[in-house]
Amino acid sequence: MHKQQIEQLGVDSYGVVGDLSFDSVVEVEQEGFTVINEGGKQVSLDLSQVQACSSAAMALLLSWLRYASKQQKSLVFSGMPASLRAMIKGAQLDSLFTIQN
Repeated sequence: MHKQQIEQLGVDSYGVVGDLSFDSVVEVEQEGFTVINEGGKQVSLDLSQVQACSSAAMALLLSWLRYASKQQKSLVFSGMPASLRAMIKGAQLDSLFTIQN
């Protein structure tokens, strides 16, 4: 069993819990695809319970954004850890993300 999971918080609202590292993103990526498939036109992902993340987390979020776009859906991220926000901004990818505080 992996340490990462996505929990439903409400209608089309989910929380990502645990670490987003090279060891966890492959499994959680599939969970995210399921959430996107089952969600409405806009899916919210709360990242405030993410404890540790690496550049793999940024790749994961980009994968979800790409997948959601193909499904004609949008993703809104909230509670994004400062380190992940800094990576996204440093890579000049912040324009791709909808981030709520």
